[in-house]
Amino acid sequence: MMTRSHCYCFITIFFTLLLHTLASPPHHFCKEDQRDALLEFIAEFPTGESYTWNKSSDCCFWEGVTCNHRSGQVISLDLSYTLLNSSLKTNNSLFRLRSLRHLNLMDCNLRGEIPSSLGNLSRLVELDLWDNHLVGEVPVSVGNLNELRVLSLGGNKLSGNFPIIFANLTKLSFLGLNFNNFTSTLPVNMSEFINLEYFNINENSFFGPFPKSLFLNPLLESVDLGRNQFTGPFEFPNTSSLSSKLQFLNLANNRFDGPIPESISKFLHLSQIYLNHNNFSGSIPRSISKLANLTDLHLSNNMLKGRVPGFLWRLLAVTLSHNYFSSFANPSKDPLIQMLDLSSNSFQGPFPHWICKLKKLSLLDLSNNLFNGSIPPCLRNSTVSLIDLILRNNSFSGIIPDIFADATELQSFDVSRNHLEGSFPKSLIICKALQIVNVENNKIKDEFPFWLGSLPSLNVLILRSNEFYGPLYHPHMSIGFQSLKVIDVSHNEFTGTLPSHYFSNWREMTTSSEEIDQISGEIPESISCLKELRLLNLSNNKFRNDIPRCISNLKNLETLDLSSNNLSGQIPQDLGNLSFLSYMNFSHNLLQGPVPRGTQFQRQKCSSFLDNPGLFGLEEICQQTHVPNPTSHQSEELSEAEEQVLNWIAAAIAYGPERMIRNHCYCFSSIITIFVSIAIHSTLASPRLHFCRHDQRDALLEFIHDSLFKLQYLRDLSLNYCNLQGKIPSSLGNLSRLETLGLSINHLVGEVPASIGHLTELRIKSLGKNSLSGREIPSSLGNLSRLKYLDLRSNNLVGEVPASMGHLTELEGLSLEKNSLSGSFPSSLANFTKLTRVFLNSNNFTSTLPSDMSGLHNLEWFDISENSFFGPFPKSLFTISSLIIVSLEKNQFTGPIDFENATSSPLFKLEDLLEGEVPSCLWNFPTVMLSHNFFSSFENVSQESTDIHRLDLNSNSFRGPFPDWVCKFYRLEYLDLSNNLFSGSIPSCLSRFTYFLMELTLGNNNFSELFLENNKFEGTIPDVFVNATKLVSLDVSHNNLEGKFPKSLINCKYLRFVNVEGNLIKDRFPSWLGSLPSLQVLILRSNEFYGPLYHDHMYIGFQSLRVIDISDNDFTGTLPHYYFLNWRAMTTSTEESEEEYMENFGYYSRMYQSMEMVNKGVETTFERIRKDFISIDFSGNRIYGKIPESISFMKGLRLLNLSGNAFTGGIPQALANLTNLETLDLSSNKLSGQIPQDLGNLSFLSYMNFSHNFLQGPVPRSTQFQRQKCSSFLDNPGLYGFEEICQESHFPSSPTSHQSEELSEAEEKMFSWIAAAIAFGPGLFCGLVMGHIFTSHNQEWFTEKFGPRKIRVVTSAR
Repeated sequence: MMTRSHCYCFITIFFTLLLHTLASPPHHFCKEDQRDALLEFIAEFPTGESYTWNKSSDCCFWEGVTCNHRSGQVISLDLSYTLLNSSLKTNNSLFRLRSLRHLNLMDCNLRGEIPSSLGNLSRLVELDLWDNHLVGEVPVSVGNLNELRVLSLGGNKLSGNFPIIFANLTKLSFLGLNFNNFTSTLPVNMSEFINLEYFNINENSFFGPFPKSLFLNPLLESVDLGRNQFTGPFEFPNTSSLSSKLQFLNLANNRFDGPIPESISKFLHLSQIYLNHNNFSGSIPRSISKLANLTDLHLSNNMLKGRVPGFLWRLLAVTLSHNYFSSFANPSKDPLIQMLDLSSNSFQGPFPHWICKLKKLSLLDLSNNLFNGSIPPCLRNSTVSLIDLILRNNSFSGIIPDIFADATELQSFDVSRNHLEGSFPKSLIICKALQIVNVENNKIKDEFPFWLGSLPSLNVLILRSNEFYGPLYHPHMSIGFQSLKVIDVSHNEFTGTLPSHYFSNWREMTTSSEEIDQISGEIPESISCLKELRLLNLSNNKFRNDIPRCISNLKNLETLDLSSNNLSGQIPQDLGNLSFLSYMNFSHNLLQGPVPRGTQFQRQKCSSFLDNPGLFGLEEICQQTHVPNPTSHQSEELSEAEEQVLNWIAAAIAYGPERMIRNHCYCFSSIITIFVSIAIHSTLASPRLHFCRHDQRDALLEFIHDSLFKLQYLRDLSLNYCNLQGKIPSSLGNLSRLETLGLSINHLVGEVPASIGHLTELRIKSLGKNSLSGREIPSSLGNLSRLKYLDLRSNNLVGEVPASMGHLTELEGLSLEKNSLSGSFPSSLANFTKLTRVFLNSNNFTSTLPSDMSGLHNLEWFDISENSFFGPFPKSLFTISSLIIVSLEKNQFTGPIDFENATSSPLFKLEDLLEGEVPSCLWNFPTVMLSHNFFSSFENVSQESTDIHRLDLNSNSFRGPFPDWVCKFYRLEYLDLSNNLFSGSIPSCLSRFTYFLMELTLGNNNFSELFLENNKFEGTIPDVFVNATKLVSLDVSHNNLEGKFPKSLINCKYLRFVNVEGNLIKDRFPSWLGSLPSLQVLILRSNEFYGPLYHDHMYIGFQSLRVIDISDNDFTGTLPHYYFLNWRAMTTSTEESEEEYMENFGYYSRMYQSMEMVNKGVETTFERIRKDFISIDFSGNRIYGKIPESISFMKGLRLLNLSGNAFTGGIPQALANLTNLETLDLSSNKLSGQIPQDLGNLSFLSYMNFSHNFLQGPVPRSTQFQRQKCSSFLDNPGLYGFEEICQESHFPSSPTSHQSEELSEAEEKMFSWIAAAIAFGPGLFCGLVMGHIFTSHNQEWFTEKFGPRKIRVVTSAR
């Protein structure tokens, strides 16, 4: 029985196994056609031969390949992160895999366009092409992929409109188009994406209104519209069918405006909201408190104001920086917040103690506010998780509490620019992660904290401007800051000596940058958060993909070095708008396309763009035609070593890559320099792709022969600043596809051709700043129905504006100013609802304005000044809520001013009309301009503070002390009180608003500018500029101020103009002003400054200075021969630019700088200062020694006045190198030798004065010398040869017969008094007769012998 049972058991098992084997599919499923298609596909790429697919093995087991287990068809292909390094061809064998459902080619370095044959893969459910280099538009065939659920095309260079074929993809749940170049509006109806869960179009150029229909899709969970150009209000559809699952909403970095809607609370599942970097206004809606799942709210960089509600403190992350909030409610419950950024608002009062309850706080930024009082010790409770503590630029006082015993995570500690005192907190020794310490500008009194050297990660230590004292070295203490890269202990009381081995253990500073690993990947977008960045050096790394366009947001950037990386794509055009950017280097990359044509780019060296095979447009920079050539490096790799040296000099910080790659922008807000330069150089080149058609190539090569107009597919023609001359050819009308036409700032003449009306696709037309004329503007312009911007300003156009322009209903900007146009106001403009800016100023229009202009819904700027418009005040204009600026001055309007029903608060400007008292209601306007009226008093400000930003009261009849209520305007940026009758002292309360202040003018009674000139202010200039980092101009001239020159101006890094002329200031020469990088004009004349201009221990150099006048003071000493070597702006001739005058741009206007100066012997008022008027006036002092030879390097110099000093030796021969010199005054010195003959070759030299010296020899006989007055050479005993000049023979006296001629100044004055005394006594009548004879018949001789040395006649120079 047992044997039989075993037998049955065996048979059963055998048959079971047999059936199982027969029922299971075979192990080798790969079909031959699938295998071959895969092998052909991979073989088409350069890396294909090295790929691991083996033909002899089953393709279903190949890496990245998945097959259907029944049919053997390939259903999934995942080659993500495989460097294919080529393009997908239309006939690629990949598209034979018709069963493919999942295709992942993410980060494969694919190039070219997406092939239309991709639409053959109709079963695709998931398509991922993220992070490649794909270009062009999305092919229409993608609309065939109606099974698609996931479509990821982000991280490429795709362009064009939002693909309408996406409407076919109704099953789509994930759509990613982020980081591309799409430029269009979104479809009006997006509610058809009924399965959409994730929608991301971040970092494109989409524009238009908020896509509210998108939020009707019921499954929507995440929407990212950040970093586009959307405008208008942010509002949701008024319906109950909104998406109830929305969790993530990003609208950051757009141009949305208006209030944040209360209806946002309908999305009850929202957890993260990003609305930062827009123009939202109003307050935070209380309805947000209903969002129970909300954790992150980011509202920074808007125009929000009011009180911060207390319910925000239950969130985890809140960023409210750069708004106008003034107070906040205390939390009702224990707050949960972990990241809190309240910086750059108007908060005031003591430190908010409820912050001490935040147990998990990682970031606290209260910087740039008005907090005061002490930092509470209870903050210790919040330091356990704290990473960044930033309290800088407030008014905190008292000691820094020693609260860091548990702050083991702390990385950044910044309490700079407060009023803190006492000892440096020793508990920081616990903070092993600490990287940045900044206590600058306080009153901390302690010894040098050697113990910080034990912190392993400390990179930056700034102790400057405190009261630290004692030695920096003790024999018993170890020396070494192993990771330190920046240390600043300046302006303290440190003493003692430093041993020879002092720096030997500072390891980070002793190692070469070659030891640092190269950084790869993309340049992080978060770098755009570094608003104060001035130097960015990422050279010699392995960064790839595009240069982020957001770098153009770094408005303060001066140096940009991205050389020697793997960057591709085009150089962003917007970089040309960075006005401070003076050095850039893009060499040794894979960049393509045109070099931007901005002035900053044209000033670069040719070497800054070399070794970029596809880059073109370098002809003006390199002074030769540049044809990309990847092999010609030898002669082009110039000065690499020099550039590296410059990098090291500029690189104060080398802060390190790891902090830069973090996403939290707050980590960088105070860093001014990033230096991640690597010394390893590698040259990368790739073959150029030739797409250009032969006929197009030939047309370009023959461009100079007018074949430009064969390029009939041309869309963008920008020839601005090209020095074009002649007429605009009528054949321009052949370019029928043209969308942008830029011919501005040239020398074009003649009429605007009527054929321009054929350019019906034109969006932007710019012909401004030429010399175009003609009978009228051609009526054919009315055909350009798509035109958005029309610029014909600054020409010679006449006649009326044609009625046909009424067809330009898409117009957003119209600029016709500075012509000779006449007739009536174009009535059709009143119906242009999209117009934002209208400039008709400086023409000859004569009419009334339309009675109803309220239809201009989007109007922001309206300027019709300097015409002959007449009629009543246009009150309908002020019902437009978007209106910011209205300029009606210099017309003939009559009647009362009526603001009834006004809804806007524009720039308020009235001139030449008004008198009496200024009403206090005006202080509610952001800008009030009341200059050149007859106001004599004003109502005081009743409220504590207002939102006023700009206040101009100059040239009125105000009198009395400085109005203290001005100090309540905490956000004041411009204050002009000049040319009034104010008196008394300048109050120290000005320090309250100097953080925002750009212009301050109190002279004659004028703040970015402070203008106080021409008043009767007295006392000292208060030292209130510690926080005035935005100050551009300071003018307190022509007052009665005395005391010291304010040293806190050293903080004003943007300062361009300083004028303290005509006061009683008594101080030494402020040579420390030479450290200000932007200072252009320095006027100290007619004060009581004293002492030498030069000290051995002081750096000499004013790198941007163009005008200096220190005349009529008491300066002494000698000047070394190299004194002027580092005055860089004077050593080069000023290049031509569009703007020829020194000026400051306000929000809505430009302000020209003015000054007074002795020019050509005459006191001259310069209402505007030309940029090329480079001048030096050291006259009327007691400077002695030789004239420095280095003055010959001042190639741009136009005026040089060294008269009235005690200079000795010869006149430097090298003065003949100053080829732009117009005025030279060396009179009243002790100069000897001959006048250099080569001075006669200076063709611009029209005024010179060598009188009252010891010069000898002949006067040069050139035309310039023959045109001078005789008085320019008098009182030089050995000088001869000016008979023709003086109309009499003049022979030199014997060298020994100088006694009677070497009359001192005192003796000359004595003779003047003797002559005057003749009028008294018995010889009265005789004296009068003699005086009449002398003055009538030899006036010039009499003036020279008995009159003043210098004529002072005030004239005006523009």
